[in-house]
Amino acid sequence: MTYRKIKEWIVCGSCLNFIQNDDATSLDYYHSQKESNRRFVIMKQSLACAGGFPVVTEPTFSQSFIETCDCCHSVSECVASVAIMAKVYESKYEIIKHPVNQYLFKVRVWETPSMAIDLTPWVPEIDAFRTMNEQSK
Repeated sequence: MTYRKIKEWIVCGSCLNFIQNDDATSLDYYHSQKESNRRFVIMKQSLACAGGFPVVTEPTFSQSFIETCDCCHSVSECVASVAIMAKVYESKYEIIKHPVNQYLFKVRVWETPSMAIDLTPWVPEIDAFRTMNEQSK
């Protein structure tokens, strides 16, 4: 199993601290209690919906700039780059022989270790190999 970057986020200092240390107390220093709670909920939701897990790729930019933070969605001074990483499963193809008819086969691909999808109905062997070769490209 490998991981790949599915998106790149530009984040503010508060979100960077939350992503690196799971610490959102900096929100209380700059915002009211109500605004802090609102931003905290947005940060948690953004990370939950990211489709992967965050990895800090560039902890601090040489120059910060004003931008919309991809985590809390506020316009603020963005200070770091964060990659959202996701698991990638290597697809495993196999050709399955028909239990009764020795001339029929089908191609099955394992998308995850626990889930297989049949790519073809029962077809002659040459068609099964052709399908497998086309899918693996």
